[in-house]
Amino acid sequence: MKKNYLLLLVSLFTITLFSQTKLYNYLDEDWTGSAWENSRKTDYIYNPNNRLSESIDYFWDTSTIPEGWIESSKQLFNVYDGNGNLTEQVQQSWNGSQWINKFKEVKIYNGNNNPTQLTYYDWNGSNWIEDSMTTVTYLSATMIDEVFDFAWNGGTWVDDERYSYNYISNKLTDVINETWDGAQWNNGEKTIYTYYGNGKINEVSYQDWVGAQWVDNDKFTYVLDNNFNRTSETYFDFSTGSNQDLIEYTYDPALLLSSFTHPFNNDTFIYNLKSASD
Repeated sequence: MKKNYLLLLVSLFTITLFSQTKLYNYLDEDWTGSAWENSRKTDYIYNPNNRLSESIDYFWDTSTIPEGWIESSKQLFNVYDGNGNLTEQVQQSWNGSQWINKFKEVKIYNGNNNPTQLTYYDWNGSNWIEDSMTTVTYLSATMIDEVFDFAWNGGTWVDDERYSYNYISNKLTDVINETWDGAQWNNGEKTIYTYYGNGKINEVSYQDWVGAQWVDNDKFTYVLDNNFNRTSETYFDFSTGSNQDLIEYTYDPALLLSSFTHPFNNDTFIYNLKSASD
């Protein structure tokens, strides 16, 4: 994330709720300087068990007359285990006339309902082909120890990357990413977390391994309101020595996302933690 200007992100999204229980629609609009303009949206579809079964992404096409929504991609969440854990997810893309398979992800969970293995496949036009695999080990029910990424070489899984998680007083303090060169693990990136006294994240800093030491790259700083809701997010680039981006948040207390059933709380655990090093 490198930009040479300070960006005040002005974006509006609308959540549509039915029966005050589920999130059915997400709408993102951009400010053009005089009006809000459609940008992208996602529709969410649930099965009879109130579990997410599909999400469909659209983008607003300004090249057509009249302008309109165009299908972009679809996620299928149609396989769950007996504990309600999503075990298979398929991504498709729209080719103008039909949905085409792109990727598939298959998950295995432990007794704490935490994912321990995630296998990713590509669609070759007729079959699913192995692409990569991630395995996860835990220190406890809520604390990840290590994450290993493997690549498929056509016949077996080979080491690719490793993420090591470190804690102090049960708080994640840093994640170290290493890459495998065929003989040993080499430092790549490091993510460092600092916290407010209430336990909420204050800063997330990123470092690169250069020569024989960690060198600052960039960081995000978060400001909270009295209810511990995030009110701003500032991006700082150490290469320029200045802030590059600012995102500001406002809330409607009656429509806080945490108050409703929504599709973001079942399938984000590993991705959020791994993204700390991405």
